[in-house]
Amino acid sequence: MNLKKSDFSFEYPSELIAQHASDRRDMSRLLVRSRNGHMEERRFDDISNILAPNSLIITNNTRVFPSRLFCKTPSGGTVEIFLLTLPMPHIAGSEVACLVKPFRKFKVGQVFHFSEDLSATVDSVLQLPSGPAIRMIFDRPPEDLLNWCALWGTIPLPPYIKRPSLPPAPNDTDRQRYQTVYAKVEGSVAAPTAGLHFTEAVFQQLGEKGMKHLEITLHVGAGTFLPVKSENISEHFMHSERFFVSSKAWNEILAHKKRGGPIVAVGTTSFRTLESLAKMAGDDLVSGLSFCDQWQSTDLFIRPATKDDRYVPQIVKTLITNLHQPESTLFMLICALLGYDEAHRTYRWAIEKEFKLFSYGDSSILEL
Repeated sequence: MNLKKSDFSFEYPSELIAQHASDRRDMSRLLVRSRNGHMEERRFDDISNILAPNSLIITNNTRVFPSRLFCKTPSGGTVEIFLLTLPMPHIAGSEVACLVKPFRKFKVGQVFHFSEDLSATVDSVLQLPSGPAIRMIFDRPPEDLLNWCALWGTIPLPPYIKRPSLPPAPNDTDRQRYQTVYAKVEGSVAAPTAGLHFTEAVFQQLGEKGMKHLEITLHVGAGTFLPVKSENISEHFMHSERFFVSSKAWNEILAHKKRGGPIVAVGTTSFRTLESLAKMAGDDLVSGLSFCDQWQSTDLFIRPATKDDRYVPQIVKTLITNLHQPESTLFMLICALLGYDEAHRTYRWAIEKEFKLFSYGDSSILEL
């Protein structure tokens, strides 16, 4: 029998949702699950003693930009504008697709004044597969708009993190902690949170054990926040996300795979990027080079069709990831990799041990 959305539900105490980052990135708890299903608890800063010494570690170096903007209306109310993508050049400044709240406040032609030096006009209503959005034209070119966002924008934390609204400021704690230490390429509206646990000291320890580290890029879109609405999960629309893999990185990955060395993906974004490129390459992974050194897009949705269904990765042998929401596409991915029953058993174990959940929560190493 085909699985439905409700089959991916599980119970957990709400107090297990991490509302803040841990005091130290690498001090989070770590669930280690071996290929045979054995589980134990370790600490993240011990990861160099857990991974195989010849591992190749792949991280997503995307950088989150402060994409949530707030604006006062003439009547004294406040509206929220969530930039879905980086701004694109427009003859009048910058063009951006946005989610807005409350939607009824936004009329075509209406002008919003964010400050004395920034305004935006509602250009049109967009009908995205996930629902309505707004195209806005800002009166500043993309670089100036991003500089303004860097000063006054807010990091778009997931909705399950309940935080009092704070004045946006570059030294806000979330500016640093909802960002990996290796973030470089700006373009995400959500962090690849599996990487939040890494520190320079951890990378040094991994290197001393002979492990290598490669970076790829996938810009996480707002679709990561959108729930699966249809009970028939095959009807769920996966938002397309842009990714970039250099030919140098792909050659190193294939050479490492040929030598039989384990490839470790840090996060579901790194995993989906590698598996997407492998699928584009087809039977000959070397042909994936023709898709390298240029931006590509993926809407890969990996989930089990039945409880006995398993997804066998072409590239990745180990996944480092946080603990994900029930009924989410991310938990469905875990069910496809571990097996439906084993994924639920793993999460029950973590919840019984009171691991912290979701973006700011604890980590896991899953051998596939």
